[in-house]
Amino acid sequence: MNTRAPPDAPAVGSFLENLDEPMLRELYEYWCSKRAGRLIPQRRDIDPAEIPKLLPHLMITEMVEGGTRYRYRLAGTAVTEAFGRELTGLYVDEVMTGAYREFLERLYRTVYLNRRCVLCESKHISSRDLALKTKRLLMPLSEDGIAVNQVLAIQTFHYSSANRDIVIVESQDQFVDTGIAIADGGAR
Repeated sequence: MNTRAPPDAPAVGSFLENLDEPMLRELYEYWCSKRAGRLIPQRRDIDPAEIPKLLPHLMITEMVEGGTRYRYRLAGTAVTEAFGRELTGLYVDEVMTGAYREFLERLYRTVYLNRRCVLCESKHISSRDLALKTKRLLMPLSEDGIAVNQVLAIQTFHYSSANRDIVIVESQDQFVDTGIAIADGGAR
């Protein structure tokens, strides 16, 4: 499996430089602290009571069938909201389709085979047809310290607007012939 970036891909800097969101950095530092001299921490090393503010954005995914299939063991509320359904207990191939499913499976496979953290950023449309940008950090977990059997992940979501019911437009002309009424917010 080729996990290198294409030759025309932009330089991304160091791994730590790209952990530019506080939640990503916090979970990565937590994961590192749980390694205790090992390459990979164990699942039992991860204590949700120690990271309560991160829980809505966390996922734990189990590697099954020799690391070729992936089941969500835990999906936080922010993840559930973004995907529009509960993922816990389901397989990636049951809830994702097409290129997006292949993309996620490649990410998990990379963590499984290389026993390293993976950070990625992507754009997609949420279950409510809202454009969003997401960053996800995937970190391996291992029961024996060698073989990856679970992935601890955190995912942040940046919607096109802080209020997901607001559509930002540059001009009212964009509403011509749409049947959408525009409230007059001017002074009376």
